[in-house]
Amino acid sequence: MVRLTSVLPLTPNHRRLCLEWCRARENWSAAEWNQVAFSYESRFSLSSDDNRVPVWRPCGERLNPAFALQRHTTPTAGVIVWGVIAYNTWSPLVSFRGTMTPQRYVHDILQTHVLSLMQRLPRAIFQQDNAPLHTARMSQNCLRTVTTLPRLPDPQICLQSSMSSIIWYAELCIPRVGTN
Repeated sequence: MVRLTSVLPLTPNHRRLCLEWCRARENWSAAEWNQVAFSYESRFSLSSDDNRVPVWRPCGERLNPAFALQRHTTPTAGVIVWGVIAYNTWSPLVSFRGTMTPQRYVHDILQTHVLSLMQRLPRAIFQQDNAPLHTARMSQNCLRTVTTLPRLPDPQICLQSSMSSIIWYAELCIPRVGTN
């Protein structure tokens, strides 16, 4: 029984842009990467039903009614957890319910947590993905006083899927310490 991972489709151009982004930082030292504060948020379902049901089915039978579970698509209860990790510090984990809007992101996250954290970390670089909340004009205006790590050039390419995305980029970009 297999549950497929959902990923954004990457065109050859997306792959080229990702590679350029990584190559621009491939010679960064560990000290330079230590200056990056990585931001991440994730949504967790609070209901016992997360709408995922693994099933055994023949190839090509995904839409066969015998293998489909019909349900109304209503919002499920959930909580979003946000935080920042950096080389020698981290932010508190912030949890909240409901929809995260750009206004809420600026007020509850950026103004309340990020700006004060970045003031305590001179020379730090704030990293976030290309999620629409992060690229909203309101969010960008709030971050004008903070140095940010350049995001990938295409807003459709997003590191929001999971921390594995950050690890994937780190594998490509950060040199291994103590290895040949």
